[in-house]
Amino acid sequence: MPSDNRGAVGTEVREAVALCRAGRWREGREALARLSRLTSQTTLHLPAEYYAYLGYCVARFDHRTVEGVQLCEHAVALDPENPDALLCLARVHKLANHRRQGIQALKKGLRFEPHNDDLLELHLEYGVRRPPAIPFLARDNPVNVVLGRWRHRLARPRNEYEE
Repeated sequence: MPSDNRGAVGTEVREAVALCRAGRWREGREALARLSRLTSQTTLHLPAEYYAYLGYCVARFDHRTVEGVQLCEHAVALDPENPDALLCLARVHKLANHRRQGIQALKKGLRFEPHNDDLLELHLEYGVRRPPAIPFLARDNPVNVVLGRWRHRLARPRNEYEE
């Protein structure tokens, strides 16, 4: 691709990412796919956001979570401090039921941008787990499961109408 098209591709990437950020995922996905076809035969270097949002779209709409994780990890490798790349990686891990890796990506993103609304919202969706009741036993050990349930019941606020 000639160098005069690099600016046009950069503009298209920004527009596609803006569509995704605005929640217009289908349109953003189509724009990212179009860019993928355009740039597949060039050595053009695309920004981390391109790979991150493409990875999320591939995982979310095509149900190819392994490829989605790879694309998002490539985005993080390109720009390790990019909160968008880490957010997309956490979203893909959530789709793939990789809780631990998703939370790690979220925590890393929040270190770089602690007031990012999207990162904070996804962190709430993941939820925060308390440590196991007996730390030296596995979380899924029956003793920890029973003690954890009791702890949860005792800690929740009581409704005065509940019997």
